[in-house]
Amino acid sequence: STQSRSSAASDVYKRQVDDCSRNGACTTGQRCECRVGWTGHACQQLDVAPVERQRMGFRSREDGHNVSTWGGAILPLGASGKNFAMIASEITNQCGMSSWCPNSQVVLALSGRNTSVDAGGNDNDAAAGPYAKSTVLFHHFSHEPSVAVDAHDGRIAMFFTARRPATRQLCTSCADGVTMGPCEGATQQCCPDTDATWLTIAKSVHGPWTEPVVVLNGTGSDTNLSPLILANGSLIAVWRSFAPTTSHPWFGSKLHLLTATKWDDPATYRPHADVNIFPTLGSPTNFGGAEDPFLWQDSRDGVFHVVLHNM
Repeated sequence: STQSRSSAASDVYKRQVDDCSRNGACTTGQRCECRVGWTGHACQQLDVAPVERQRMGFRSREDGHNVSTWGGAILPLGASGKNFAMIASEITNQCGMSSWCPNSQVVLALSGRNTSVDAGGNDNDAAAGPYAKSTVLFHHFSHEPSVAVDAHDGRIAMFFTARRPATRQLCTSCADGVTMGPCEGATQQCCPDTDATWLTIAKSVHGPWTEPVVVLNGTGSDTNLSPLILANGSLIAVWRSFAPTTSHPWFGSKLHLLTATKWDDPATYRPHADVNIFPTLGSPTNFGGAEDPFLWQDSRDGVFHVVLHNM
């Protein structure tokens, strides 16, 4: 049988109210009391804290000029809770985000006590930043790094989109974090970007990182892969593919699960590309879909959550 989009949306709404989206408890008055960090009538919305733009996050600079960055996976350094690392995409040649492909590279930035940056205030501020660039981990073209940590031995798994070796012409008509004009022969090579997703492993964010290996390829686009290593050493991840839609011949982002029995053995990876886990966000006739998932597991009850961009 088939189910209309409006009917499916109604069922989702009812389920959210019935279980408070698993982010709270339903009271006797049929109202949701949300856990810290969640809000909304069904605890379905993140309750985010305000951001101090001038102090938080990662603002890359080069000779006093702005450098564009994208994303940022944050990891604690050591057990003190005072030092943190961020692995992020940085756009070279002071170009803007429109030149992410082919100009992106993966960099390491640091924040906190006993690093090159002092976050100021109390120690809890260090996770929020500011972060300062430490080094380049993988040169262009490398993009959208995401990380997961094996709790048993502390090894770090980093996944990223890359073209290895780099063959694209870089964009150079840029200044102060802005692409000033057309980049002949550069950005046209990335519509869409169809490069593979790679895995590299290290015991420390400072490396050494293993030689990257391909874990996903032929997906029609960069995969935005968001990984989670489970206690038994298996892996679960959310990733996206591109496929044609009725209205747009190449633009349609769909989300899938990836599973692996051993996170450090790509031979065990299963992409489950035939299942769109959010079908109402990427139906065959719907332009857009969803992208940029971030997956995590609530330590209190084991519930999995994912936030994403609806396109």
